[in-house]
Amino acid sequence: MLALLERVGAKVLATRPWQDGKLSYNIKGHRKGLHFLVYFSMDSRQLMEIDRLAKFNETILRHMIIKLPVALIEPMLAMATGKGEVVSTFRDTDAISVEVPAAVEVV
Repeated sequence: MLALLERVGAKVLATRPWQDGKLSYNIKGHRKGLHFLVYFSMDSRQLMEIDRLAKFNETILRHMIIKLPVALIEPMLAMATGKGEVVSTFRDTDAISVEVPAAVEVV
């Protein structure tokens, strides 16, 4: 995965294994796997290239790319490198607000 990210010009910020063991269901004939977290920054125009290269890589069964909210980047990197604490101060008000049209009733 790291070589794939370097190939598209991504800057790897932190990596760590997340979970190793039995998968919930077979993926491409595999019952066991390793979930591996990689925090990186890159030009978003290269996302389709990462998807394309991951499909050709037989060691990557599945992948998911998530864009973190700005407020969570530093705490998540600190946790991944073993220098942080559990983030407990993030509140919904820190997230991006979405305006709801007047015709929509919020329940």
